[in-house]
Amino acid sequence: STILSPIDGNTSSPELSGTEGQSNVATPHIEPGADCIDFNSTEIVITISCDAAFADIPGAVNNSNAIKKVQNEDGTWLLNSSLNVRKGATLVMNGDADFKSLRISSSSGGNETNSASNITEDNGQHGIRVFGALNMSGIKITSWDPTSSKHVVQNANGTIPRPYIVVEPHADPSFITSSEIAYLGYDSPRKQGLN
Repeated sequence: STILSPIDGNTSSPELSGTEGQSNVATPHIEPGADCIDFNSTEIVITISCDAAFADIPGAVNNSNAIKKVQNEDGTWLLNSSLNVRKGATLVMNGDADFKSLRISSSSGGNETNSASNITEDNGQHGIRVFGALNMSGIKITSWDPTSSKHVVQNANGTIPRPYIVVEPHADPSFITSSEIAYLGYDSPRKQGLN
């Protein structure tokens, strides 16, 4: 996996693996009523256990407290939950007119579940944890502070907890191209922005 320090500002993402110039990968679509996207309201985590597109998540979760489209902002979504992609599953996040950016809320009322080992850790921040694969192209992902209605500003020591993205060791190959990942992470093991 790639380890970066906390991300601030407009930072283009590195490619985690793959070939130069790779564009959008095929976007899977799950069948309506499929059981492979689950929302646990106690843990406040969405778990994906199949190949799915971002567009599949809101309908499968059916909980606007966990994920919703931001009103009056074209293509912007708010994730107010952690999101885990299980081993063997792939989440495809391709930018289009309906999906241009994702804000990950900094407020977390519950715990985060490590879906690979079923260990629950008291984290305090939402994050995207990838045990399978994440294929992302043409989108922007940032932290979001619902109190100030802007991204979470980090201090000089990097100690302000913020949302993060982790591609776990031994995860399947993930591709991040033509995307912006900014204002994520803090000084805590495996939560330094994009790991």
